[in-house]
Amino acid sequence: DGTGYPQGLVDKDLSMYNKIVTIADVFDALTSDRIYKKGETVESALQIIHNHRGTAFDPVIATQFIEEIGIYPLGTLVELHNGEIGIVMHTSPEKRLRPWIKVVLDNNHKPIEPHLIDLSKPDTDKEGMPYWIKMSHNPSNFDIDLLKHVHKQLE
Repeated sequence: DGTGYPQGLVDKDLSMYNKIVTIADVFDALTSDRIYKKGETVESALQIIHNHRGTAFDPVIATQFIEEIGIYPLGTLVELHNGEIGIVMHTSPEKRLRPWIKVVLDNNHKPIEPHLIDLSKPDTDKEGMPYWIKMSHNPSNFDIDLLKHVHKQLE
């Protein structure tokens, strides 16, 4: 809608690239910690973008952005149903809600030997319950170096 832009540019005056960069910039700003505020979770940021489709953001580009990012992009910190904390290490386009998780904290949020769980496969925890993601977390809530874990996985 042109708010936040110099010269009050509106939809017809903005290129597709401007619209894409705007959404990516807002997503980054929402999910980044600031000195005065913790960043939003990925789900919360995507919901904000979704809610502003057609007003602040081009509705087609916003929808495509949400679909491409997926609800659990690489590096998202998640809590499993059993309280364990892990990092999303891989998602497939066919099963975006069932990513690979590198579990790094136990259900008491204490560090453990990291191990991978592929949620797209039928796997169960120690109690025989199937794994599922309960919620995502802001990484600053835990003392976890996300980049270190992601880089190790890529080696």
